[in-house]
Amino acid sequence: MTTPLDDIAFLANSENRVTVLDALATTPRTRQDLLEELDVSRVTLARILRDCKARHWVEQKDEAYTVTPLGEWIYDEITDVLDVLETEHQLREVLPWFPIDDVDFEIEWLRDAEVVRPTESDPTTPIRRAAVQLRGGTSVRVLTMQVVASFFDIVGEPLVQGEMAFEAVATPRVYETITNDSRMAVAFRELANAEDVTFFVTDDVPFVLHVVDDSVLIGLVDDDGTPRAAIESADETIHAWAIDLFETYVRRAEPVTREAITA
Repeated sequence: MTTPLDDIAFLANSENRVTVLDALATTPRTRQDLLEELDVSRVTLARILRDCKARHWVEQKDEAYTVTPLGEWIYDEITDVLDVLETEHQLREVLPWFPIDDVDFEIEWLRDAEVVRPTESDPTTPIRRAAVQLRGGTSVRVLTMQVVASFFDIVGEPLVQGEMAFEAVATPRVYETITNDSRMAVAFRELANAEDVTFFVTDDVPFVLHVVDDSVLIGLVDDDGTPRAAIESADETIHAWAIDLFETYVRRAEPVTREAITA
């Protein structure tokens, strides 16, 4: 008699077994259908079907094979685990830059998140993803310890035209960078005249956070300020966490008045 660990090993030790279950979970197929659709030998397929039938995961009706309710349940569970592990493989390389100890955050919330990392050919990939997220947003909240000039190009027009509500909490260093850069200072003064714009300054911002409508983007940077990843999610729990975190920083921050911006 097999044990649960035996069944886990059965599925984990061969990608073909999950692939066969995946095919049969969609629609019944004959053995010939499976041979034509899947990259698997006749002998291997026969063994997989035999072993799955022995576990009551697959049944045969005439010439067609299909998953049983038990097999469908197992397939759903194993694909959930594979999805989690796929995300975990992406996260394990970037979590060193996520100060989880400094914020109330459960790592399992990221199970459906998308991780965008720099590539050798395009080290700005996380920044470009953040730009894509910002474009078209109607409600934008930004928590940040860094700024680039292109940010004002992205949000400038919708803010001036009243198409976007905007709140930002930044570090004093970011505020100083903006006001001392001639291009950004001009853009900043123009945005200050928009109707629904508020800006705050506070210390110890842990990472870059965008809350754009129902989407959340967490930007991770290393100690040198180099972008290492962007984690994007539309999960409701992460969205609620992000709103709460942003409002926490707003409460401890000092507002920057329109008069100070336009002076």
